[in-house]
Amino acid sequence: MVQEQYREVNVSYHRPVSAVFGMTVKSVRKEVRERVKEEVKMRWVEESSGPDMIRVDILIFFIMVNVSDEIVILKDAIKENGSKNSDGKYSVSYGILFDKTANTLEALNGTLRAAKKQKKVAFDAELLMMPRDKDVQVTLLED
Repeated sequence: MVQEQYREVNVSYHRPVSAVFGMTVKSVRKEVRERVKEEVKMRWVEESSGPDMIRVDILIFFIMVNVSDEIVILKDAIKENGSKNSDGKYSVSYGILFDKTANTLEALNGTLRAAKKQKKVAFDAELLMMPRDKDVQVTLLED
């Protein structure tokens, strides 16, 4: 991700900020993209608070959709590449997960942290790093 523009607006004491970022996406799921685009269009028409207020809502909406889609990919990867542990839950080492999702998850650590916060996965670390944490087990808590 690259910051392309940054601007501070000096019209009030809270100094609003505007920024534009560019990024490379490894894969696009067209059906999800079209569904989100239509939902955003409908919300745009429904909103009466003006374009400045809706932009924040749209950004949050896109982030939520993206994270939930990434968590689905993460859960599938744990099932496909892991095995059931003694509790009957799927588990895989971070090293294997890192290797197997390199082309599908742009930000594995961000997805893991979001999934951990939502209690969908568990692992014994705040942040997993390669190669240090390659043997740490990531456990799927819910299917």
